[in-house]
Amino acid sequence: RRMRIDVWTGDAAWTRLNSAGFRAEWERLYAECPWASVFQSYDYAWTWYDVYRSRFTPLLVAAIGDDNSLRGLFPLAVGEDGNPVAAGGRQSEYQVWIARPADGDSFIDGALERLAVEYKGRVLALRYLPPGTPLRWLRNRGVARQCVLRVVRRGIIDLMEADTGAALRKKQYRNKLKRLERVGPVSYDRLTEPT
Repeated sequence: RRMRIDVWTGDAAWTRLNSAGFRAEWERLYAECPWASVFQSYDYAWTWYDVYRSRFTPLLVAAIGDDNSLRGLFPLAVGEDGNPVAAGGRQSEYQVWIARPADGDSFIDGALERLAVEYKGRVLALRYLPPGTPLRWLRNRGVARQCVLRVVRRGIIDLMEADTGAALRKKQYRNKLKRLERVGPVSYDRLTEPT
């Protein structure tokens, strides 16, 4: 099935963001997207757009199917410097598009091509892509040649392991815990019973 790529910004984006029908389609697409994180949810994006309204203009890149259904969405914003950023900016850990699994590669390929035309000379940098994000599109010619993908290890600890306390005493985690302690007290407690 074919899809067209639409770009909405400013008032056109706000009209869609405030539409109950668009919200329902976004939430359905979000539920169907296996690599989506909370940072791509409608509630998160809408709240961020509203809070940062004075500093960022919403920019929605969407794939619309032949039946006018939403098949892909890349919630972005344009900052004061003119560069697009993922909705959530520095507050969103994972920055990615959402789509049905079958459309993940084709949507982002088309979306980036459209952004390259409309925001020529601008840079879009995504902080982290969640596990499972489609990456086959990077093999394509065109816009993908201008993309750089860097692998970064995730700092995840299995909290179910018996030696979690020992792991938290390692230097790399000690430093992170010290930074957290500057904000307030930090403790690690293992709960063994519901009460």
